[in-house]
Amino acid sequence: MESRTPSAVSSWSRDRSARNPPTTSGPSTLPRPASSIPSTFEAIGSRREAPAYLGSVVRCRLPETLNPSFSAGGAVALSGLSVPVPTIFGETGEIDAGQNARFTRKLCDAHVDHIFVLGTLGEFPLVTTPERPVLLEAVIESLGWHSDAWVGCGAPATAQAVAHAEQAEEAGASAVVVVPPYFLTPTEASIKHYYRAIKKSVGVPLLGYNIPAHVGYALSPATVHELAREKVLSGIKDTSGSLDSVKGFLRGAPEGFAVFPGDDLLAGPAIAAGAAGAVMGSANVVPRLGVDLVAAARSGDAVKVGELETPLRALLVALGAGPFPAVVKYLAHRLRGAEVGYREPYGPLTAEERGVVDAALQAAEPLLRPFL
Repeated sequence: MESRTPSAVSSWSRDRSARNPPTTSGPSTLPRPASSIPSTFEAIGSRREAPAYLGSVVRCRLPETLNPSFSAGGAVALSGLSVPVPTIFGETGEIDAGQNARFTRKLCDAHVDHIFVLGTLGEFPLVTTPERPVLLEAVIESLGWHSDAWVGCGAPATAQAVAHAEQAEEAGASAVVVVPPYFLTPTEASIKHYYRAIKKSVGVPLLGYNIPAHVGYALSPATVHELAREKVLSGIKDTSGSLDSVKGFLRGAPEGFAVFPGDDLLAGPAIAAGAAGAVMGSANVVPRLGVDLVAAARSGDAVKVGELETPLRALLVALGAGPFPAVVKYLAHRLRGAEVGYREPYGPLTAEERGVVDAALQAAEPLLRPFL
């Protein structure tokens, strides 16, 4: 669930009115880039210099068996739960490195597998090129447990997407997730060239990103599978809102190709159909619910998945009651005390919008309480 989910969250992209001041205070197994390992895993009790906003940080190497998405030999599998995190801005709209670091670390403490930075929920079009390294350092330097970072690198121009991908790899990203060129509609040949050029520039896994509601067109399974057979694409995030679309990317895919639904309610059925995991925006608000649901789905426990989908649906109703992406930040602050901040034009909820969201949350809270 980023900005496109089944009907429960279909109202996320509503028009915005006047705002109040911001609130602050299995599948493919590929190696993590060497540059990121020292920042994330170190010997027990060891310390390293960290950015000032993190203070003195202790990072411990935990047993690899504690994370099902961590494979032998130090490689991180493209599988499990990926959380597309919001970008946290300061009171004057700047990137707030400290708040982004703390938001990330809390999700790592909940044992999410991947932190997905600069996706749709991360408001990537609002983040300028000079700001990207500031945000990436804040997130990647704050990773804990065995969580790693995926970075969104799509752009309208091939050269711009290549530059973003190179920068992400240098910062320590374990994978890049790339939406196809948007606003204008390229030819199929141009789309293939775009992805090939990006892959040629980086060594980390490259995932496609199908989100037709925002791009204006859909990536076809035929194109995606061709690029997968060429070892250009290692997987895809499909935020089409359709289980049939997810299955279309699964059917005929090369062995090890990782498919992730981007719609929260599709996590269980998609994994049951062969998806490697799920990308769940709701995990920003109640991370344990997302962790438990993906783990149950990957273990084949359909009964448990069904039980967990009940509180998930209630949470999605609350998320669907306000404008995207502000509602995610608001509820993350309300339910787990996360520090949040906004950048116009996507400012905080109005008093009226908060009232609507709070009413939906009141109905959901009894179901969510065990996961908080």
